[in-house]
Amino acid sequence: MQKLLYVFFLIIFFVPYLAKNEGVVIRQLAWLPEIFSAFIACYVLFYGIKQKRFILRPIYLVCFSALLVHILGGITLNLVEPGTLFAGLRTYFKYIPLFFLPAVHNFSDTEIKNQLKFILFLAILQVPFAVYQRLLGEKAQVLTGDFVVGTLQVSGMLTIFVTSTIALLLGFYLKKKISFRFFAITALIVFIPSTLNETKITLFLLPLALIVPVAFIQNKSERIKKLTVMVMAGTIMIGGVFIPIYDHFQTKRWGYGIIDFFMMEDRVRDYLAPSTLGDKSHKMGRIDSVLLPIQEFSDTPLRMMWGVGIGNASQSFLTRFSGEYSEYAEHMRGVITQLLWEIGIGGVILMLWFLALIFRDTLRLRADTSTYGAIAQGWIGVLFIIFLCLIYNNFLHNNVIGFLFWYICGHIAARQYMLELEHKQKYSPKAGDLQIGGVHLAYTSGVGHIKPSLPPKTNLSANLKPINHNRIITCVRRKR
Repeated sequence: MQKLLYVFFLIIFFVPYLAKNEGVVIRQLAWLPEIFSAFIACYVLFYGIKQKRFILRPIYLVCFSALLVHILGGITLNLVEPGTLFAGLRTYFKYIPLFFLPAVHNFSDTEIKNQLKFILFLAILQVPFAVYQRLLGEKAQVLTGDFVVGTLQVSGMLTIFVTSTIALLLGFYLKKKISFRFFAITALIVFIPSTLNETKITLFLLPLALIVPVAFIQNKSERIKKLTVMVMAGTIMIGGVFIPIYDHFQTKRWGYGIIDFFMMEDRVRDYLAPSTLGDKSHKMGRIDSVLLPIQEFSDTPLRMMWGVGIGNASQSFLTRFSGEYSEYAEHMRGVITQLLWEIGIGGVILMLWFLALIFRDTLRLRADTSTYGAIAQGWIGVLFIIFLCLIYNNFLHNNVIGFLFWYICGHIAARQYMLELEHKQKYSPKAGDLQIGGVHLAYTSGVGHIKPSLPPKTNLSANLKPINHNRIITCVRRKR
């Protein structure tokens, strides 16, 4: 499985980029991530049955079941066409096998470390791609950073990936798994692509990556100390690296820098909500795109709750697979916009419930002393980044962000539940023998439960008093 995952990581990072952005391989190869995902789904099913192993809190199954029933309701309500339905199933369900994989396959701590090292190597590999695209590529003369995508196909996705990688690195530093020197140097290298693609959201995502993991350190004195260091590091990275490089390229195009941009009320309005704030043009800002489906469905409560069905508001490179409402796809600036269109408010609530479950497990897993504890410490920052980007960017279709996010969430959920099971087993009475008053009793393990049984050929007088199970429990605890 370890080697298969390495191959899978290479595929999601490079094949869609080479097929769609560069056109050097046939476009049909862009389906390889889905094919591998289907194989992993079969592995999860059959290996889980064979090993009789499924380490996942039942509440996750309840959440997924509720989401599945909700999606089926939207499909039935809107009579979604088969081709459109197939495209929608591909978008919404291709990541889930990666979430369930850690629940059935027991990865060692060393295997997890090696996987993360490989992903870090792929993150560093984005640097030469970004530099080439910005300075030497065929679109290098275009006065915009939108074409600086690394291998993640979209500049905004590259920024999400870069800042999430920095948050994870910080988690390992806070848990003393890596040195500050290694963290600082690696974070600066990984950060380079975000300085070249002119993504404004970096000003908000980088502080989340550097501050949120530190804000959740349990030791107060250490939290204050590390928070001071990270604020200084963030100030240097933004003020000394990001803004000067951004302004160097952006001034050539607009005549002003990024700070001037945020000081100009009309520019900020055009970026966020031109339509909502009175602009009658066809511009669609980030906030506008969220409000549009709510306005469209205001007179149809059923669609407000269930949406128009998965895939029915999406475009496909195969025209017959495009949805009935695909003309609205160009207005989908964020994930939450597509969710509102296709699975409605009910679906959004269920997805937020899933994120809340992951956040709960992430918080509890911080105390783990293994690699998982370091992952959890940094993953808190990633969850904040993902939550903010629900409005900013539609990463639902991006293989790198989608597969890695669900895969690591699966590790966190499985590991935390395993620790909870081990804790219950450790502090519950163990099976064994108990000798009380000359009577031999056998008892079985259970939380606060003793099941006495008499050995064969035991004759007891009818005058004996009934056994007090509470006293037995007390005696067992004293004996232990």
